[in-house]
Amino acid sequence: MRRADVIAVLSSSGIPCIYGWYREGSEPDRPYLVLHYLFDGPVFADDSRYVERDYWQADLVCEREDVSSEGLVEAALAAARIPFSKRGATDPDSDAVRTAYRFWTIDAGQRAGS
Repeated sequence: MRRADVIAVLSSSGIPCIYGWYREGSEPDRPYLVLHYLFDGPVFADDSRYVERDYWQADLVCEREDVSSEGLVEAALAAARIPFSKRGATDPDSDAVRTAYRFWTIDAGQRAGS
């Protein structure tokens, strides 16, 4: 699953999503999502990279705890069959509440020999 695919999944929640960060002052109204690529975790078989896995984090930024917005993000990930973990990750100096969703995606199209 490529970056554009992950953004499409998250955007299907109805919450605006961008990769990276918004420039200060150009953020949309909260809630919004910010996607980050963390690292890869390829699976090896027969001495070669068999399948590519990418590890992502999507930050849901809200004014306050927002169970409704969390539910929208979780439903979008579940509909795409993407298992995830979540945790609160709020900076005490920020006026926003942030929930971090972490998940793997697998790109079966990148299998060796495909």
